[in-house]
Amino acid sequence: MADQRLHQFNTGVQLMYDSCETSYWYLYEQIRNVAEGWRNLQLPAGDDVEHPDPHNDTTIDHTSVTEFVASNILMPEEKLQAYRELYDKLEDALKNCGVSLRFVGSLLHDTALTGSDLDIIIVPKVGVDTNLLNDVLPVLQRQHVRQALNINGNINYRRGRVPIVLLQAGGRLKLQADLSIAGVGQLSLSCGHFIKKVLYDREDARLFVCILKQAFMRSGHYHGSKHCVSGVVVTIMVLWSMQKLNMLPVFERYERGVLTPDNSDWEGYWQSHRLVPSTPADMEEDTLIRNFGLVLQTLIDSECRQVMSLHGNMDHIPLQGGMGVFTPPNNDQNAADLVIEGNRKCFVVLPLIQWLKEWNDDPMLFLYSIA
Repeated sequence: MADQRLHQFNTGVQLMYDSCETSYWYLYEQIRNVAEGWRNLQLPAGDDVEHPDPHNDTTIDHTSVTEFVASNILMPEEKLQAYRELYDKLEDALKNCGVSLRFVGSLLHDTALTGSDLDIIIVPKVGVDTNLLNDVLPVLQRQHVRQALNINGNINYRRGRVPIVLLQAGGRLKLQADLSIAGVGQLSLSCGHFIKKVLYDREDARLFVCILKQAFMRSGHYHGSKHCVSGVVVTIMVLWSMQKLNMLPVFERYERGVLTPDNSDWEGYWQSHRLVPSTPADMEEDTLIRNFGLVLQTLIDSECRQVMSLHGNMDHIPLQGGMGVFTPPNNDQNAADLVIEGNRKCFVVLPLIQWLKEWNDDPMLFLYSIA
């Protein structure tokens, strides 16, 4: 009897979930239709106003996909420079804590967007036991340090598998910075340099990553703290899709710790892989448009239910719940472990379907809509 009731309860919950998912997508479509209707609405002009030409619709200045992304989606140079200065100031403030700092995330990958933050790994020097809460946070809270960093508001400490200090600085620029101690964070450092190398050689992949990250960011369903995809997850999703399309090789898993440019294995690792750089043909407008559509279609076809690994040994594993996206080159960390099943369906797969439709209809209009 108890098992029967439990089965009925589970069935009821699943029906409620399916109903909510359907309602969400229905409302999403209706809102888009209303927005499109307002955009095309021709209002009558007053007697003292010249009537508009009915054929004079909103036009988009002709520009290439690459130029548009560089001008409207990537982080402006002013803000990039402000982040570099903030990094230098943080390094100076923590110089007596026995640590060094390292960039990770989008500023390391060269995929920083207008809304990106600054991700920093704090690496204790040999023999130094540095604690984020007891050693780093008190230094940042000193008044003269707050003034030097131009910190806005509180400095927050977030507990978790990887504790993080979060701060906002920079006055009007509102610079966001996340600091974590190396450890699990060392995997982020290794992954970051791996991604930087791939995206440096594959300019088309870097462009696709920036576009898809911006689309997720604008959707509001972005960041691990919201149980949604993060920048690293989106990046690996794109690279995984390009592997399936034979645009990238399968990479060997590195099992000897952290792989960074100062590691003696770095050059040998990359020499053993056939990472062919982008060619001028790859960067032609028609090719970029076609290939980004193929990347989106590959993700949609998978329903993001396969384990995504760039080492090619986990694709056959189906997922029953959320997402599995393992970080290269170690494959030791599921960067998408917080993405729950409902968010995978509603906030990853369904938007991908809509974005592919918009991309196929008019790539430049799609870019304008997410910029």
